[in-house]
This record gives sequence, C-alpha cells and structure tokens, in this order.
Amino acid sequence: MVYFNLRVRPQSKAAHYITITVVAIATAIVIAIAFFVYFNAVKVEGKFAGIEKNKRVERLLDDTLVDFLDAETGQRGFLLTGNSMYLAPYLSGRARIKNNLKRLDGMLSKKDYKYFKKIKFLASKKLNELKTTIALRKQNRLNSALIIVKTNKGIDYMKELRIYISDLKSLYEQRIEAENGWIFKKSEYIKIMLPLVIFGYLFILLVVYIMLYISSKKNIKYEDDLRQAAADLESSYQNEKTAKLFYILISKINNLMPKSSNYEEFFMDAVDLFAKNMETFGVCFFKEDSPYAKVVASAGVKGIKQYTEGLKVSSNKNIPEGLGVYGEAVRSGEVIYSNDFASDRISAPWRQKLTEFNFNSVATIPIKMNNEPFGAFVIYIIEKNYFDEEKIKFLKEISSILSYAIDYIDNRNKLIDERDALNRVIQNIPSGIAIFNEEKFLYTNQELLDLFKLTEEEFLNLSVKDFFNIKEGQIYNSNPPVFKMHAKNEMFQRFIYKLNRADFDFNRAETIDDRKTIYIDLFRTTIPYKGNSVGLAIFSDITDNVLREQNILIKKDEYKELSEVDVLTGAGNRRYFDSKLAKTLGIANRYDRPLSLIMFDIDKFKDINDTSGHTTGDFILKELSGLIKQNLRMTDFFARFGGEEFMIIAIDTPVETAVELAERLRAKISEQNFNIGRQVTCSFGVTGIINGDTNQSIVSRVDEALYDAKKNGRNKVCSA
Repeated sequence: MVYFNLRVRPQSKAAHYITITVVAIATAIVIAIAFFVYFNAVKVEGKFAGIEKNKRVERLLDDTLVDFLDAETGQRGFLLTGNSMYLAPYLSGRARIKNNLKRLDGMLSKKDYKYFKKIKFLASKKLNELKTTIALRKQNRLNSALIIVKTNKGIDYMKELRIYISDLKSLYEQRIEAENGWIFKKSEYIKIMLPLVIFGYLFILLVVYIMLYISSKKNIKYEDDLRQAAADLESSYQNEKTAKLFYILISKINNLMPKSSNYEEFFMDAVDLFAKNMETFGVCFFKEDSPYAKVVASAGVKGIKQYTEGLKVSSNKNIPEGLGVYGEAVRSGEVIYSNDFASDRISAPWRQKLTEFNFNSVATIPIKMNNEPFGAFVIYIIEKNYFDEEKIKFLKEISSILSYAIDYIDNRNKLIDERDALNRVIQNIPSGIAIFNEEKFLYTNQELLDLFKLTEEEFLNLSVKDFFNIKEGQIYNSNPPVFKMHAKNEMFQRFIYKLNRADFDFNRAETIDDRKTIYIDLFRTTIPYKGNSVGLAIFSDITDNVLREQNILIKKDEYKELSEVDVLTGAGNRRYFDSKLAKTLGIANRYDRPLSLIMFDIDKFKDINDTSGHTTGDFILKELSGLIKQNLRMTDFFARFGGEEFMIIAIDTPVETAVELAERLRAKISEQNFNIGRQVTCSFGVTGIINGDTNQSIVSRVDEALYDAKKNGRNKVCSA
C-alpha cells in the first residue's frame, strides 16, 4: 500500500491517439500510393510486352500475305511458260507461309482464333491449288481450260485470305493503339504519385519527431515527480507496516466469529488479538449499561487490568464521565480519538488514574447490535500523535466488522435456540415425521422409528423411492386421482394405506408383531429449495380409528346385503337389478354410450326339480351363479331375475360383443359337470339399448329374444 499521491505518467491520451491515427492514416495512404505505382509500373511493363507481341503478329500477317503473293507469282509464271525458274519463289513462299502460320498459332489469343482458323483453312486450300496446278503442268496433262479454272479458284481463295488477314491486322492495330493510350495515361499518374510517396514518408517522420520531442519534455517533468514520490514512499513506510498489521488483525477477527459461542467469549479473544497484533499499551471492551458501562474484557501490558478496574465511563452526556472519548463515540457511532489524552480537558474525570500510567493517545471504536449502541473498544497508546487519518480509516472498518460479529453471534444463537425448540416440538409430536430429498432421508423423529420398529441408522439408510413405493392395492381410503398424484410425485398428497411391517424388507427376522396389519395416514409434500426438492412426510398410526370404522361398515354391509343380494345365489336380487338398470340406462342415454342386456334361464329346470328334488335345484342355481361370476368382467352386473331366470347388464358393451359373451357363457355351462346325472344347459336372449329405452322396454325386448332361443331348440343364443 502506497501512502503518497503520484501523478499519472504524463502522456496525453488525446495526443497519443491522434499521433497514432495520423501516422496510421499517412502510412496507409503512402503504402496505397506505393502499391498503386508499383502495380501500375508492372502493368505498364506488361502492356509494353503485349504491344511488342501484337506488333510481331501484325508483321507476321503482312509477311504471310506477301509470301502468298510470291508463291502465286511463281505458280503463274510456271503455268504460262513452263520454265523451272519460277518454281523457286513458289517453293520459298510456301515454306515461309507454313512457318508463319505455325508461329501465329502460338501467338494468337483464344478470342482471335476464329480468324486464324479461317486463315489457316483458306491457306490450306490456296496451297493445295498451287501444288495441284504445278504438278499437272509438270506432267503436261494440264490443258488451258483447267489452268483457267484452277487459277480463278485460287484467285478467290486469295481474295478471302486478304480480307481475313486485313481484318485480323486491323484488330491488332486497334489494340496496339488502345494499349499505347493506356500506357501514356498511367505514366502520367505515376509521375504524379512518386513525389507523393516521398513527401508522405517525410511527413510521417516529421510528425513522429514532433510527438517524441513533446513526450520527452513531459517525461522530464514526470521524472522529477517520480523522485519526489520516492521520497514520499520512504516516509510512508511506517504507515504501510501499520496497514499490514491492521489487515492481519481484521482477518483474525473474522475467523473468531464462527468459533465464539457468545459475545463475552468473542470480545475476550478480540482484545487479546488487539494486544498481540497492534502496538498498543492496552485495550479493553466496555458494554453499554446505565449509568456506567461495564468492563467485559481487557488485555495488554502489565497493569492494564488494574487501570480498568473501577474505571467509570458512560454515554450519558449529562455527567462528566460521559464527556470523554467513550461517551462521544457511543453517541455519535463514529471512531473518536485523542492524540494527547493526558493533557486533554476531557480526561479530567480520570486524571488521578492517568498519573499511574504513561499513555497519551486514546481511540474508541463504537460497536452496535441491531443498529443500536452496544458498547465500545478503547485502545491506549503510549506515544503521542499516534492516530492519523489512515489508522482511523482502519479503525472504522474494524468497527463495522465488530458490529457485524455481534449481530452474527446474536442471530446464530437465536437460530440455534429456535432449532432446539423446533426439534423438541417435533420429537414430542405423536406422529412420525421424516424430511427427505430426492435421494435420501435427512431427518426423522423417534415416533416414526417406533412406528416402523427401526433404528435411526437403519431408517436413514433406506431408499426414499423404495420407502414411498406404495402399491395401489395398499390404498385404503383415497380416490384414484389422489393416488395418481402420489404416483406422479406431485407437490401434495394425503391418503390412508395399510401394510404389514413384514412387507418392508429391513433385513431382520419377522416377528409376530410384524404380521399385524396397521393403517397409516400419510401426508406428504415437497417444496423447491435451492434448485432441488425437499420433502416433508407425516405418518400417523390410525389403526384403532380404522378398526372402529370398519365395525360400523360391516354392520352397514350386512344390512345392505340383506336388501340387495339374493340369499341363495349371492347375485343381485330383483329389486337391486331394477335400480341398477334404471341408473345405467340413464347414463347410457345421456352420454350416448353402448349398453347390452343378457337374459338367460335353465332349460327344463322344472323337470330337474320334479325328478331330483328342490335341493338339487338349489344346488344347480348356486353352482351356476358361481360359474357365471367367474367369467364376467368387474364392470358387468349379474342378478337373479326370478326363479331360474338371470340377468346380466353389460355396461359400455355393444350388442355384438354381448352376443359373443353370451355364447361363451352358454358353452361353459353346457360343458360343466354338475354331478346330477344329466347335462345342464341354458338359453340366452341378448339385446342392445335403443335411444329412449326404459326398464320395461329393454326387458320386454330381451325376454322376446330368450323366447326365440327356447322356441328354436334351447341351449342357444338369440338377439333382438
């Protein structure tokens, strides 16, 4: 830490950035111009080469045309005279033509190749014409008419050759002229640009020189400031050392907070830290009280405790003891100090004690609890003028830390007390309580351990998922939506379930008590906490309540059975059937849902009663009813309609499916051995609901279907 004011190194940011910008722009311009000059010079050089090439092409075209004329002159002279002296210009002209065409083939561009192809084609025709006429003349087989024809044809070829060669030559002349104009223009640009490059670099050097000169002048002043700063640094060494001591002290005070059980213990350790880590004669802590503050802790050189014993300080400004540094600091909430306390007028109440001790500088650090005055630290120093602005700044920071520490310890102890009180309440609640997260149980009370006969270690090692894996068959009192909520791990569930303790595999032997069925009222909820879910489960043993309720329900069921169930067969009786049919018809009509009614009776049941007796008849009725019940769905309703007649209400079933059901039941009955010495069969009538059906209309219709089955030979299924 440096305790002097060193100016920032002198360098104007604006000038710095402007210099960089100007140099960068000028350099970029110069580089751009240089590139322009370079690339255009290269292009000029390329253009010169191109012009030279084009001129060579132009000369080749002229030479080719002249060579054709020489060859043609030699041909004509030989044809007319037959003198061999004319063959020399013909042969040399033809050789030069071929050589010129070969050189042109490698020099012409692709876009000019169409001209060259035509010239090459016409040249071939012309050369063939020359060659043919001369060969015929040599053999004396050429008459005058043929000579005229061949010569005229050659003249036509020559005319076309002149045209194409002239066109191509004109094209190259135009290119040479255009390229000469471009070279002239670019040369003018280059003449202008070259001086700009030179002056541009000179300008950049000038700007850099000026800025370096300005910077050097400022640096001279900066070096003077730096030398002064070095002197200030030397003088601030002692403050630097003190700052380090303060920082060490602050760090150690922070470490004290979680270790201290109460504020008395905290301040006893804190004054020891002050005495050991600071250049203090002594330090003590006064807790605010009326009329005088109480000394809680003190430490320092030998004799400091005797000094503080019986020392009266107060925050009451109306008494002399309240006018010192302690009283002013507590009242204002600011650090108050005196660098010559022994001679200060405010030290009058303690003058007698001051004569026994040789200290001169005093500082008081106020401490607050919940933003209210709590007390103060008083620091005693032997030397005068010890406290300066830097030390007071640190003391203010320590004041904030000590006030925070008191609030921290107070709030922590309150939380501990509240937690202990809550724990006592939870442990004495007559219900089992468990707290858990998604993976494990975090807490349980003794009531829950007793309920499941587990130790705390066994319970906390259980899997949360397995423990709450309650089967649907265990639900005793809950409607289906509540169980689905539980199955989907919704935020809130409550239901009653039954279990034997032995149903849970807790790796222990089964006892007689484990086989006892108990009923548990479970309330479970989860809440989000720091990105996770934390759950609370409350288990209540309500076995006694459930058993009392069951006794009442059993009696109600007995009365209900007498009123709704046929005593002999266990099927629904006629009165219950009428009620059930009316209700299901109403639902089916209202919601347009399918419904079927099956009616059947025992074939020749009167003969069985007459031959085997009514006891056998009753036996068949009971056995038949049991067989039918085994082969019906849970949703189907079965009732004895009267005598040997029975009804089945097939809910949500179309008539086609009901016919299939009746056919299966008929087959089952006919295959069943009732051990009465004869086969028992049944006839079935089936009908489906018609919009607006009543009990009377649908029963009448199904009765007609049963009558048809009887009429058609019995042991049959008919529908209506």
